[in-house]
Order: sequence, then C-alpha cells, then structure tokens
Amino acid sequence: MRQRTNVTECALTHDGKLRLSFFNEDVRDALISQLTSLNDGTGRLASFTTNVDKIRNRGVELAAQKDNVVIDGMEVFGSVTYVDSRILSNPSFVSTTGTKSVGRRVPNIPMWRATAGMTYRPDAYWSFTIAGRYSGKQFSTLDNTDVVPHVYQAFDGFSVVDLRVQRKATENATVSFGIDNIGDTRYALFHPFPGRTYVADIRLKF
Repeated sequence: MRQRTNVTECALTHDGKLRLSFFNEDVRDALISQLTSLNDGTGRLASFTTNVDKIRNRGVELAAQKDNVVIDGMEVFGSVTYVDSRILSNPSFVSTTGTKSVGRRVPNIPMWRATAGMTYRPDAYWSFTIAGRYSGKQFSTLDNTDVVPHVYQAFDGFSVVDLRVQRKATENATVSFGIDNIGDTRYALFHPFPGRTYVADIRLKF
C-alpha cells in the first residue's frame, strides 16, 4: 500500500484552542476487508481481503476547546469532521448484479462525524462531564449496496449522549462512574450495538 498525505492546519489560542485542518490523502493498492456468502445453504459468511487500486480521502476538521466558559472551571469542547472518501480506480472489482465500485464511498469511513461536550470542575477533586457523539452512515461493501439499516452487518449512523462523574480520592486513586448512550439509542455497527451502559472504574497509580 502506498499513500501520500497533505495536511494544513491553523490554530488560535486564548484560554483554549481552535484548530482548522484541511487534509488530502491519496492511497494506492489499498487493502480492504470484505464479506461474502459461502452459498452453501447455511447463510455462513467468509471474509477476504481485496486490493483497491486507488482511493482518495479529503476533507476538513474543525476542533475547539475553551476553558472557564461563563463560570470558572467550565470547559467546553467539540469537533466536526467532513471526509469525502472515494474509490477512484478498482479494475479487479467483479459484480454479479451489475453494480460498480468506482465513485463509491470507501468502506468504514463516515462522511460526517462530530463530538461536543462540557466538563465542570468545581474543585481539584470532582469533575462532571456530558458529551454527545455523532457518526454518519458507513458502508461495508465496495459498491455501497448495504443500505438496509438496523440489521446484522449494517453500519448505521448514530447520535448518543454520555455522562461521566469522576472523583479524585487520593493523589494515586481516582474513582469514576458513567452512563454511555444515556438515551438508549438503538443502532448497529456490524451487530446490534449496546444500548444504555453503566460503567464504573477505579484507577490506581503506583
């Protein structure tokens, strides 16, 4: 696999960060995993790796972070990314249904992704975070024919919100509790993804 990447960034800092990035990546001889039916009457699938002659990824990302918003200890952060990822050449692609792969989106790369959230730290011990995550629809096939949502092998778009509370118990111990996907949004990323999930952990430094 051969690739060429160009990245341009600009940033401003004043009690926070602001970054705007433009990128363009040309990849030749990309290796992309695919699934196919065994056609043996069992519904079983087999995976194989195919060589794609040329793909291109280009886009823009805006990321920002600001401290002490409205009140001391309030941090606001977020990012949004747009990627136009296309298959430009794929002479080895064979379709039994007449579909094509050239001009289609590259598998497993969503066109849009975004995050946004805020963290409040009232003192040196506590932090409270709420964050939202968004990802657009992804395809897993080279010809982008997997368009049925909410089923096994689908890669759905999703929007979820997570919560996290963290307490610094000592200099070497931190306790946290969180809820991922608090709205219990249902979506599939190859298989049905977990709904509302509770997470607790203790971190120790020695």
